[in-house]
Amino acid sequence: MKKIFCILAVVFAAGTVVFAATYTVGAGKTYSTIKGLTSTKTLSPGDIVEIYPGTYNEGVYWPSANKGTVSSPIIVRGMGLIKPVIDGTGLSLTGAPPSGTDSLFMVYSENIVFENLEFKNGGVSDGGSAIRLQGGSNNITVRNCKISHCGIGISSSTAAVGTLIVENTEIANCLWEPTDGSTHWGHNVYLQSDSIFRYCYIHDSGKGNNFKSRGHYTELWYNYIADANSIEVDLVESTNTTAANSNAVLVGNIIIKRNAAPKSGYAGNDVQFIMFGRDGGEGGAFARNGTMYLLNNTIIAGMAANKFLDANSSAKYLCSNNIFYGSNTMTTGFTNAITGSNNWIPSGAAAPSGFSGTLQGTDPSFINAVSRDYHLTAASAVINKGINNPSYLDGSGASHSGVPAYEYLAPVKSVARNSDGQLDLGAFEYGSGGGGGGGTVDPFANVKTYPNPFRLSISADKMIKLNNIPAGASMDIFDINGSKIRSLKEGNAGISSMILWDGKNEGGDSVPSGTYMYTLLDGAGNKKKGKIALLK
Repeated sequence: MKKIFCILAVVFAAGTVVFAATYTVGAGKTYSTIKGLTSTKTLSPGDIVEIYPGTYNEGVYWPSANKGTVSSPIIVRGMGLIKPVIDGTGLSLTGAPPSGTDSLFMVYSENIVFENLEFKNGGVSDGGSAIRLQGGSNNITVRNCKISHCGIGISSSTAAVGTLIVENTEIANCLWEPTDGSTHWGHNVYLQSDSIFRYCYIHDSGKGNNFKSRGHYTELWYNYIADANSIEVDLVESTNTTAANSNAVLVGNIIIKRNAAPKSGYAGNDVQFIMFGRDGGEGGAFARNGTMYLLNNTIIAGMAANKFLDANSSAKYLCSNNIFYGSNTMTTGFTNAITGSNNWIPSGAAAPSGFSGTLQGTDPSFINAVSRDYHLTAASAVINKGINNPSYLDGSGASHSGVPAYEYLAPVKSVARNSDGQLDLGAFEYGSGGGGGGGTVDPFANVKTYPNPFRLSISADKMIKLNNIPAGASMDIFDINGSKIRSLKEGNAGISSMILWDGKNEGGDSVPSGTYMYTLLDGAGNKKKGKIALLK
């Protein structure tokens, strides 16, 4: 069997031709394990690694010799609609590469994209991460992944360079429980380098924080960050943050503090909510020499004890177009470092002295705060109350527009933000829909699939049915390898609001027993994915 089954010519701007290869990993593929590939092949610009569905019980070292480019990165891609799982159950994630790894993916490579993969159960007892960026790792992207129950979700060292980009990814329930009696926290995200996170769902940190970074510069756009055992967003100080413009920008996020004390048996923090600097206390070894730009976020306290903003005296906040709801404590101390305009705060809260144009009330009129639907009703006093030209400075001091163009859409997606020429406050523009968990109204919320499992031999009409389908929606059906076998339309059997499938492919042949995935798509681009178990 050939080790390279596809070769592509990649042509760079200078005219140099580089041959890119595609490698396959999985049962019956060229490589049965990911390590089997990475330990024997050096990846080059444009190379693609296809990892097929299955469970991979291994820690993988991605060496520095793997060098993609900005224009032609190395792509490591999970294939099919069911994400391949990198599972650390039973592994001891210790030691240094190449003989050992301290994380499920230990990355020293440059310009590499990891997408459509699931990581779990790695490093809970020894502090390993799902993905750890080490010295020399440069411009790493993580996209459409799921990370849970690891010691740390994603981490980076001070030697990691470039900017980590994480998109459309869920990170949850990460917890470090050392077996040697030492005290450690573990966080869902813990970085020492610059980063950009977009359209992510980061929630339920097992012990520590949902998002912690000591990097010089951080961007958080349109994320749903909720229910940490300790702090939700913790951007603190280090050697990286003493330089000018050690800034952060948070735009269009939904940030929610849990309405409970720290979990029993674990240290936690039920007061601090968003921190900028201050990890070492005032007068610590390092400073946070920059500004956090909070623009059009919806920030929800779970308890009256929660304090929205904290900082040390060298750090500053600029807050515009936000909704702060659920606590009367904006901050304690350092109020002169907090400026901004056109924010909504509770009527019992004292606005920082640097605020102007502040709106106050008892309720910003969410559709349903109890179910966490923070879209606005028509009665909301925050509609059209924002400034239209929010801006921020990046890590180099360059100015950019901070106008939100998108909104978070559950799960781990985005949707274009409505625009009527005047910004509303918060993460959602009025009229963009509704839905608990930070998503807009799901047009497929009431879809039912029956019978499921579908046993063809005992079905009277030999049809599996999906009802409550929006008008004009379509359905694509895929096999376990992600190959499309059938496309159907709403009303395909002459019954409106329904799709019927007879268990056959496009050629009219009956498909074998197994699990099939489907995707529903409406005219607005909304999608719903599901599974059908077909039995003969």
